[in-house]
Amino acid sequence: MGARREDGGGGNDPRFYTPDDPVAVKQENELLAYEVRFLRARLKKLGDFSVPSARGDEARMREAENDLVLVVRRISRTPAAPILRRIRQYRTLESRYLDPNRDLNLSPQARRAQLEQAARDMRRLMALMSKSPVAPILRRNRNFRTLEKRYL
Repeated sequence: MGARREDGGGGNDPRFYTPDDPVAVKQENELLAYEVRFLRARLKKLGDFSVPSARGDEARMREAENDLVLVVRRISRTPAAPILRRIRQYRTLESRYLDPNRDLNLSPQARRAQLEQAARDMRRLMALMSKSPVAPILRRNRNFRTLEKRYL
């Protein structure tokens, strides 16, 4: 073991702590590695649960709208589509998200309201599909499971 100086340094520069004992170095290294893992996990947790920025929130809503368009378009191509079109809520989704004449050049406030509506519609649709009798069949599809995790 090396001699320790009163200022805590064991090396040449008195401004830095340099342990001379290999066991102490190993323990300190393990402690620092643990602290880094802890701080990274905490940072990740704070990133997930912090108040989202308006831009990030809008990006998630835009993603929900895109997912909803894809799901409704895919449903509209199935053999069950004529039966589903008898349901008013499904016709509303088709007209709202598959209409080629729908206006996407709205004011920022109107566009945000439209995106919020799309996010709500997507959550509702996924909840209905997850509770339906065909849900076990749908869950065989990886994309459906991904959407279920994302919106439920």
